[in-house]
Amino acid sequence: MSRSLFWKERRVFVTGCTGILGSWLTLALLDAGADVVGLIRDRVPLSNLRLSGAEQRITAVDGDIADGVLLERVLNEYELEVVFHLAAQPLVRLANRAPARTFENNIRGSLLLL
Repeated sequence: MSRSLFWKERRVFVTGCTGILGSWLTLALLDAGADVVGLIRDRVPLSNLRLSGAEQRITAVDGDIADGVLLERVLNEYELEVVFHLAAQPLVRLANRAPARTFENNIRGSLLLL
């Protein structure tokens, strides 16, 4: 089976879809025919996801990776087949200023998604 046939109409969940890696992954999945559900914490006007027009092509779910009830609802409601987890706080300076929030995003959010 070719790669594009594998992704055609496959229900894919992408956390962190407005970030650098997440937006490019989302674009590639859309181009391969996937049905993408993206978790969006903040609507960033100059994000690659928005500027490329991909934000209009996905099912956008507004919320936070540390919201376990939301994650459970999304995973069940959209009958997702594949999950790409890219949501995180990657900026070291911000992480140092807000370690509790960074822990919530990076550790607890990953645990809740699993």
